[in-house]
Amino acid sequence: MDATRRRFLYDDVFYKECLREFASSRNIAALQTAMKNQDPKAAYEAAHELKGTTLTLGLTPLYEAINAVVEALREGAWTEDAVTAYEAWKSEYLQFQRIASMIEDEPPKTELNDL
Repeated sequence: MDATRRRFLYDDVFYKECLREFASSRNIAALQTAMKNQDPKAAYEAAHELKGTTLTLGLTPLYEAINAVVEALREGAWTEDAVTAYEAWKSEYLQFQRIASMIEDEPPKTELNDL
């Protein structure tokens, strides 16, 4: 996590803004639509964009899951592996959304000297 924080110059506010932007990324909707339409080229393009974003944001479980989607679609053919990888990515993304919503509602941090 320190490498990610360093990448964002230890600016946690900016990092949270980037996480919010990621959560509403057009590539997430594009991937969903492409998978629904069984369009491997469009799905690959959206997944590849998400792969770079998740890597930059240090979201390792999402990165690993989307990388599996990218690899399954790399040859440009619609495969069951792509569907399976996408379902695994969706599961990781839903978990990310739950965690992100908890962070947004996070109470103020208590300083140790306050205890």
